[in-house]
Amino acid sequence: MMDTIREELYKQTTEVPLTPKVLQHLTLSLNGLEVLCLMVDRMGENFKPHVTTVLPAVIDRLGDSKDQVRDMAQQLLLKLMMPASTPQYVFDRLGPAFSHKLWHVKEGILLTLQNTINRYGARCLLLSKIVPDICKLLDDPSPQVREAATNALVEIYRHVGEKVRHDLKKIGLSQQRMNVLNSKFEELKLSGNMLPTADVGKYNQQIYSKK
Repeated sequence: MMDTIREELYKQTTEVPLTPKVLQHLTLSLNGLEVLCLMVDRMGENFKPHVTTVLPAVIDRLGDSKDQVRDMAQQLLLKLMMPASTPQYVFDRLGPAFSHKLWHVKEGILLTLQNTINRYGARCLLLSKIVPDICKLLDDPSPQVREAATNALVEIYRHVGEKVRHDLKKIGLSQQRMNVLNSKFEELKLSGNMLPTADVGKYNQQIYSKK
């Protein structure tokens, strides 16, 4: 039943020009977000001109009160990265999410970051540019955001290795923060769950700070 509704809504949408008004209207509901996902799947790279139009509204949906809407917004962000454009293209335009007034949005963008590198690999993003934004959220008023920021840094470390620890020291985190992160990094290394891309002996500059 729901598939039929989505297909009908998709058909109606594709029969009119994809104006900013039409695209932004679709971001207002769960069904609309699902239609946008379907649209991106079918249009692929042809949807790229519309990415910047829908991004602000999709960011806002990360802060929706309903779990389903937030989850669908994250799925749409991943599809806007591929096949519509690239992960770096999208993340270059997601800066406002890291300082959004709603804690759900900040938590959502941190979860999206983890999902991005797990799906597309650490090489898909210039992670060294994103880490400072994550570090700011370690002091966020929301405990959920602080936890998500910590988890994001640990996940990056799992992919990259010691370069992350080195750059965290340069950022100037408090000793207390560094102690917590160092403990989690060491725990991760001992667990055997580090990825082959991670360098635990020297800085993995090629992956972490690729041009």
